[in-house]
Amino acid sequence: MAFVMEKERNYWLQLGCQAVGLCVDCVYARETPHPRGGASYWRCLRAEEDAAFHRYPRLPVLHCPGYTTETIPLEPPKEPWDD
Repeated sequence: MAFVMEKERNYWLQLGCQAVGLCVDCVYARETPHPRGGASYWRCLRAEEDAAFHRYPRLPVLHCPGYTTETIPLEPPKEPWDD
């Protein structure tokens, strides 16, 4: 299951942060798929411990005081002409 979630996160990183914003690589953000196959939601786990955060923030999130990135360096998406 963790591998599938990592593939989803990599998809969002390659798509670009414009659709999701800071949540795409925040350690407190989790993508929640819609049960009927519609658009997925991004959930903020900081909201469970701090009421100042929205559980399902409006996207794209451009500024967040709780934003914390992963410690794993992420590679930029490969351009099609870099083969």
